[in-house]
Amino acid sequence: PWAFAAFVEANTHDTAYRPPVVDGPVGPTIVRNGRELVNFASISFLDLERHIPLQRHFAEGARAHGLSTSGSRMTQGICRPHHVLEETIARHTGKERAISFATGLLANIGFVHAMSSAAHFDTGIEVRNRDTVFVVDRDVHWSIWKGLCLLYTS
Repeated sequence: PWAFAAFVEANTHDTAYRPPVVDGPVGPTIVRNGRELVNFASISFLDLERHIPLQRHFAEGARAHGLSTSGSRMTQGICRPHHVLEETIARHTGKERAISFATGLLANIGFVHAMSSAAHFDTGIEVRNRDTVFVVDRDVHWSIWKGLCLLYTS
């Protein structure tokens, strides 16, 4: 059994775990207190965030398109680079359409919602997924739990 109360108690005082503060970009290695360390938790396998031409391209894109979508794609649209990305993904995967999400959390919440909702688009065009059953274990990623928890509130 998981001793949740003991976990909470251990994390409610001044010596509770705090994330490490790093000096510089987080990737396959990090610099902490002047020491370069191997980062075994990184998901940046190719270390592209430190690649100077990619940084330059990213900065040019940010100047041209902004740093944020600033709202829903359905109400204010999608910027052309995201549209091109989604068309490219759809073409390479042989799918009719693709959609991109800013984070894995948003992708998983979107997936759970799409697979468990009902929508009426037009006469004879509807989706009914109300009978969807999700089977997960306690080790499923937190972002799936966040998507699923909203299903049980009503």
